Amino acid sequence: MDEVQLAERLIAYDTSRRTGIGLATDFVAGWLEARGAAVEQIETGGRRCLVAGVGSGPVRLVYHGHLDVVPGHPQQFTPRLAGGRLIGRGAYDMKAALAAMMLAVADLAPALRGARLDLVVVPDEERAEPGANCTEMLVRDGFRADFVVCGEPTDLQVGVQAKGVLMLRADVPGTSAHGSTPWLGENAVLRAVDLYRRIERLPFASESAPSVGRDGASDAVAFLEVGVPAVEYGPRGGGHHGPEEYVEVESLPRYRRALTEFARSVARAGAGAALPEVAP
Repeated sequence: MDEVQLAERLIAYDTSRRTGIGLATDFVAGWLEARGAAVEQIETGGRRCLVAGVGSGPVRLVYHGHLDVVPGHPQQFTPRLAGGRLIGRGAYDMKAALAAMMLAVADLAPALRGARLDLVVVPDEERAEPGANCTEMLVRDGFRADFVVCGEPTDLQVGVQAKGVLMLRADVPGTSAHGSTPWLGENAVLRAVDLYRRIERLPFASESAPSVGRDGASDAVAFLEVGVPAVEYGPRGGGHHGPEEYVEVESLPRYRRALTEFARSVARAGAGAALPEVAP
């Protein structure tokens, strides 16, 4: 199975819904187990994530991906190929990257020595409410690594910065009144709109990520906060969270090879060999 075929399988699951996430998680777990990975299913906070490991050695490398996507129209979960692009909800963010990570794990399963590679697959990176998600709960419970690669969209650049996200919930009070006498009350909806406009005018709302980075956030932050080095690295594409989200097909084999060779380089270093020079 190549990168496109596997990405198409993942896109076809409507993982904006709990039922679709469950079915997709079952598929990923079975696929990885069938290819030699030791798959652990972890339930935390009422949600299920996967840790699929191959290899052994003193160095622990983690590839990290998420199955969930933002909601889309039903037709967006029918992947299609056009003009060298794989189009569909989650193609760029980040089911094609996850497919390549799964294939890299399968490539490495037979003979990875000198390092342990774990593929962490979570169901809740695209959250919309405050509170800890699966990755944060795993880290809180002691999950650690020597290095983490999150497969977020970066167009084959290594993302070393992210703007981040501020997530909060505000309760705006009001006073009820009859519609014919609005001056006797205080409309909480209108007050909330005024509050939103004030937040929108704060300086951070117009800032963009400098250097090699993204104007968003990812689960890499959970690892960075406990001192674990982490970067973002994903294939080329565009339109994430939009109606024509796509990933460039030609970038997927290159992305898979990069993941595989990086893990092998780490394993060689873990086994005592010098880390080789890697051409850009």
